[in-house]
Amino acid sequence: MSDIRELNEAADYTHEPHLPAETAALKVSANGAVELIDSDGKPLMNSSSRGFWGTTWKYTVCAAAIGAAFIPANKAYQAIKGLGGVAKAAKLLIKAGNKEDAKKILGNVALEILGVATIQKNCFG
Repeated sequence: MSDIRELNEAADYTHEPHLPAETAALKVSANGAVELIDSDGKPLMNSSSRGFWGTTWKYTVCAAAIGAAFIPANKAYQAIKGLGGVAKAAKLLIKAGNKEDAKKILGNVALEILGVATIQKNCFG
């Protein structure tokens, strides 16, 4: 639930609405699609119905993609950890707006994160 809290804090950062109160988790599928999941494990909303969220949805899918790469055995893990965690990494990538600017902002750390296709798709797409 702390990930949901962090995403809502990211929404505060851009003055966007929070995730629905019944959101308990995020699920990232193999193709990079993100679903909001309630406490019963049922989907609340999928990426095709995100229109009213604006930037909050972008933070949500970006953070979910970063979270999926946040596995200790993964090279991206140390990079994400070094940036301050999933929510802070998502804020930085969204603020950058594109891969080239992210490389400028993040320097060498960007190489480990930007090499993950799901992150590229959901943070810059």
